[in-house]
Amino acid sequence: MSYNSTGFGPGKPEYVSKLIDNHDFVLLQEHWLRDSQFHRIRNIPYDGDTILSHDISAIDDSVFINGRGFGGCSILWKSSLKAQVYPIATSSKRICAVKVVMDSMCFIVYNVYMPCDSPNNLNEFVSTWDEILSTCDIVQCNNFIIGGDLNTSLDRSNSGFTQYLLNIVEREHLYLCINDNVSDIDFTFTSPVNHSNHTIDHFIVNSALSKYITAYKSLHDGDNMSFHSAVSLQIGRVLPMIIFLNMVKL
Repeated sequence: MSYNSTGFGPGKPEYVSKLIDNHDFVLLQEHWLRDSQFHRIRNIPYDGDTILSHDISAIDDSVFINGRGFGGCSILWKSSLKAQVYPIATSSKRICAVKVVMDSMCFIVYNVYMPCDSPNNLNEFVSTWDEILSTCDIVQCNNFIIGGDLNTSLDRSNSGFTQYLLNIVEREHLYLCINDNVSDIDFTFTSPVNHSNHTIDHFIVNSALSKYITAYKSLHDGDNMSFHSAVSLQIGRVLPMIIFLNMVKL
């Protein structure tokens, strides 16, 4: 599950709790929290297991900010998850990543918050992708899931972001989940300015994992206090047993 919460104020922790109740991983973007505030993520109201997380802040704790925070991303999972989860160090504050080992299967989960689609931000967009792809080579997992707010709408044919993303997908043999025949994505973001709808939040997987996608949809819930809709990805994989991965992007 992937979800851009646009802050972590009233109503946001409760909604994240609802999402993680039905998903193995929640990818959270724009929580706006400092390093010293990450306890608020791990202490979300949840009646089930303990919530574990790997968190990245975009804010320097030593810097005073007048007003709201900005950026940040986290990956959340339940302590009862039958897997070993290892945080991966990244230099970019726009990437949060973990290595997951389930039985004989290894995969990387990337949570990404890309800059706004603008020619001025294209270099940062490219460098963020460079780090994602280089991490794949270093960690040496054959399977990976990339989710988050990519700030890229595929219908913007003149956008440098869109053109670069499509080139990356083709060159690296990746798979945009929105293209799958089970996809039920109508939009993932509603502009607070003109109330137009866009699909800028995505999941991307390697070609091998794409064969096991069983569901992919956007959730337009009334108790969601963000302009972004949560995006749910479900992957079923046959190992010695069937494993279902439910990913929610916030």
